[in-house]
Amino acid sequence: MILYPADPSKWSEAIGATRVARSDRSGTFELDAIRPGLYLIIALDGVAATQATDPEFLAELRDRAVELKVGDVAVKPISLIVQK
Repeated sequence: MILYPADPSKWSEAIGATRVARSDRSGTFELDAIRPGLYLIIALDGVAATQATDPEFLAELRDRAVELKVGDVAVKPISLIVQK
């Protein structure tokens, strides 16, 4: 799973702008300490660490990703389908 800012100008921002997580056996994942803002999130079957920070790779995912707004205090469960 990759969570990254909806604004392409922030894709190369310092640590914390883009997040990668792996699901557990039940398919659940959790992210915390996410800055408020508008993000794109997508579940993928395997992601290399270098891909998560590659602007060209993130641009390719943009149309398939789900938009997610993160507020100051938020706990929001979402369901994603793994993209191949």
